[in-house]
Amino acid sequence: GVQTCALPIYIADGKLTGKTALENHFRKAFEEIPGMNLDFKHFLIGNDGVLLVYKRETGRMSADFVLFNEEGKVKEVRVFNEEYDQ
Repeated sequence: GVQTCALPIYIADGKLTGKTALENHFRKAFEEIPGMNLDFKHFLIGNDGVLLVYKRETGRMSADFVLFNEEGKVKEVRVFNEEYDQ
């Protein structure tokens, strides 16, 4: 199964430009979740968004879907996580 949630975007102008901006964005997540480790598997590009697929430190698969508006700015981010066995 898959869990999904929408995350608020904390990007001043709605756009990440360049490697440094992207690194800083992810650094914040790593600071908020100590021990987090992402093993990126796929980076898929669509007409109005990107999909990042990765394996978490837990061994579970996750994906971030980033949707852009007409101006190329981040409109929405959705995070999908593989459910834990119950």
